[in-house]
Amino acid sequence: MPSQPMRFFRLRQDLTGSQFNTFAGDDGNGSLVPKGVVAVPGGQNQTFTATPSNNYAVGQWYLDGVPSHTGAPTLTLTNVTQEHTLLVTFAASNDLAVTVMSLPRDPDLSALTNELDYTVQIANRGLNPLTGITLTNLFDPTVSFLSSTSSQDSVTYSAGTLTGFLDGLNTGAVATVSIAVVPTAAGTITDIVSVACSQFEPNLANNSATDIVRYCSRWLSRASPNRNLFPQAARLSSKSGFQVPRLLPINGTLAQRA
Repeated sequence: MPSQPMRFFRLRQDLTGSQFNTFAGDDGNGSLVPKGVVAVPGGQNQTFTATPSNNYAVGQWYLDGVPSHTGAPTLTLTNVTQEHTLLVTFAASNDLAVTVMSLPRDPDLSALTNELDYTVQIANRGLNPLTGITLTNLFDPTVSFLSSTSSQDSVTYSAGTLTGFLDGLNTGAVATVSIAVVPTAAGTITDIVSVACSQFEPNLANNSATDIVRYCSRWLSRASPNRNLFPQAARLSSKSGFQVPRLLPINGTLAQRA
C-alpha cells in the first residue's frame, strides 16, 4: 500500500460573539483609561492610556503580573483571545526614602554584653537627582552610643541624636549609615530615623522609619549549663505560620525582637 503524503492542518479558534475581560488598574498616583473590568471582543485590540498626577511620571506596566514596558503613556493589547490583568504604576519625580534595621553584634546567647548595630539606608527612588539631604536619627534613651560611619559625607552624634548631611543622591543611588550602640536597660528600645531633601516630594510616607526591639528580664550567664532555654519553641518555629520572637542578650538579659 503506497504511503500517504503528510498533511498539515491549521486550527483557528472561532471567536464569533466571544469576549474576554481585562482587569485593569493603577497604583493611585495617576489615572488609567479605561479602568476596571474591560470587556474586549475576541480577536480585537484594546488600548489603555495612563495619565500621571502632578509630580509623577508613568512608571512600569505589568501584564499578567509580568513587567511589560516602562515609561510609555499607552499600552495596546492585540488580538485578545484570553483574559488578562493589567497594572500601571507611576514614579514620583522626587522620592527620597529611608529604612532602618537593627542586628545584634554577637548572636551567642551566652554573651555577657551584646552590641546592637543599626543599618540606615537612604535611597533616591525618584526620577530626578536629589540635593541637600539631611538625616536625623533619634536614639532611645536606654541605649549608649558607641560609633557611626557613613558611606557618603559624614554624620555627627550629640545628646541622643545622630545628624547627617549628604550633598546629593543620583537616581537609584543609596547611602548607608552604620551605627553601633549598647542597650543599658530592659524594656522597649525604639529607634526613629527621618530624612528630607531640598526638592519637593509628592509622597513623604517613606521619609521616616522606626525600628523596635523589646528586652525581657531573664538572666543568662556564660556559665549556664542550659543554653537552649526554649527547645519547644525552637521546634514550633519550624512549623508553617508560626514564628518565635528572636531573643537577643544584653548584660545577662534576653532581648526579644518585635
